[in-house]
Amino acid sequence: MPRPLRIAQFLSHSGINGVVTSVLPLLPELVGLGHAVMLVHRPGAWIADALAGSGVSLAASPLRSTREAIADLKTRLRDFGADVIHTHGGSAHKLGAILRMTTDMPVVATAHSRHIEFYWAFNNRIIAPSPATAAFHRRWSLVRGRNIRIIPNLFRTDAVPLVTPAQRAAQRAALGIPEGAFVLGTVGEVNERKHQIDAVRVLDLLVRDGLDARLVLVGAQKADRHRERMEALIAARGLAPRVLRLGERSDARALIAAFDVFVFTSRNETAPVACAEAMAAGLPLLATPVGDLPLHLSDGTAGRLFPIGAVDAMARFAAELAADPDARERMGAAGRRLVAERLSPAHIAPRIEAVYRELVPEGGNAQNSG
Repeated sequence: MPRPLRIAQFLSHSGINGVVTSVLPLLPELVGLGHAVMLVHRPGAWIADALAGSGVSLAASPLRSTREAIADLKTRLRDFGADVIHTHGGSAHKLGAILRMTTDMPVVATAHSRHIEFYWAFNNRIIAPSPATAAFHRRWSLVRGRNIRIIPNLFRTDAVPLVTPAQRAAQRAALGIPEGAFVLGTVGEVNERKHQIDAVRVLDLLVRDGLDARLVLVGAQKADRHRERMEALIAARGLAPRVLRLGERSDARALIAAFDVFVFTSRNETAPVACAEAMAAGLPLLATPVGDLPLHLSDGTAGRLFPIGAVDAMARFAAELAADPDARERMGAAGRRLVAERLSPAHIAPRIEAVYRELVPEGGNAQNSG
């Protein structure tokens, strides 16, 4: 039987975001597989409290690339007896590259985003959550294809309850949405990249066809040109009473109970957590083919993919779903099953473990291959 590993995880992010929510379930799962796990995190990071009692060792660090901070990290890694380092987030990736070049310890990095940085090519392995992310880093970050492994971010389905009719009615009442309205909803910062103006265009087409529709936008709104154009469209079409701008909310998972369908019009993603949450809640997904979504929606059972900007086609399909509650229920149930089967920690963590084992032989001396 393979020996247990000692795995050092570096995480840059202090608050809650998609990176943190994908790392959080991974670490206890690795502990459950028999490994020793140490998380190096910033002081006061939210995840440290969330992991209390999980069996994960916690080590606070400023995660700076100064000589003193790097020397301290090397001491911590030596005392822990780390076999491999796994990094998440910009500062963590930078430190991982430095440690890769100055020690004999192998480094794995998860590419939670698509940014060109010097450090990507120095890692022994890159975990890309989607084929598009892998292709980006092969082309622009000069990462050799043999060093990339495509593994989706894991997700705990049991963290998101399946929406019930009673919850939907309660959330709609709280938001002032008529019980019989057809509700499109989306979660994410309102900006040019996520391009929620296309969701407004879908709403406009539905309303012009006589449907009593609403659009709920959950997420902070940036004061940019996209927001100006979106607000101008809402005003010009008289849609203000039908668009609920809820801003950034800590109860986003509860709010999606008010939706009939989840609309995702983004133009560039890696692995959008909001879509996994919506599918786990039992919502059909109408989305653009970004990030890892083509891996999950290509067969059309849990939702449908549309070319970026194809608002007419998206509106036609939304209208079909508005007229067919049974289809919405079937798609929602299929989405929840899909997330539970494909993205569960029990399914994804062993694949990540296998990447570590490519670099750490049974004898215990790290292999700096790549």
